[in-house]
Amino acid sequence: TVNYMNDVMALDAVGIDIEPAGQSDRINIIKASAGDIPFPGLSFDGIITECSFSLMSEPERVLEECHRVLKEKGRIIISDMYARGDPAVFNGTLGRLDTKENIISLLQKKGFFTELFEDHTYALRTMWGQMIFDMGDASFHDSLGVTPGDLKKVKCGYYLLVARKTVTR
Repeated sequence: TVNYMNDVMALDAVGIDIEPAGQSDRINIIKASAGDIPFPGLSFDGIITECSFSLMSEPERVLEECHRVLKEKGRIIISDMYARGDPAVFNGTLGRLDTKENIISLLQKKGFFTELFEDHTYALRTMWGQMIFDMGDASFHDSLGVTPGDLKKVKCGYYLLVARKTVTR
């Protein structure tokens, strides 16, 4: 995504990753925590988190940092998994799956107005269905670190969200 934004869209994009191992030299990735973004306040027009917000152990702190480094009316874009049923926290690759209402409420509490929330669960189901065909049901659930019953309770979904910074903190 960073390469695409820089090369194709002619933007000045930079990424942060707590574990940037294996990244190409031409990708502008800095080793840092989203809970402690190493840039001054009001530095960015936008922030994108791709399949990572649910894995962040301190989402409140992350949103505070995003708010700090975003310019006035800057936007945060989040694409990630969420709970369309019961929220849960898993130790495996799924992390913290919260409900749409709780995610939007947390964003609002941290000074963001949600402009868009789109459910893209069909894409997740397509990908997971193919993984089950390729790996088998048991291996698929083992790879996620969950039981079929866990997934049934959570009703795992996938979303795209765009929220705008609304207040100065």
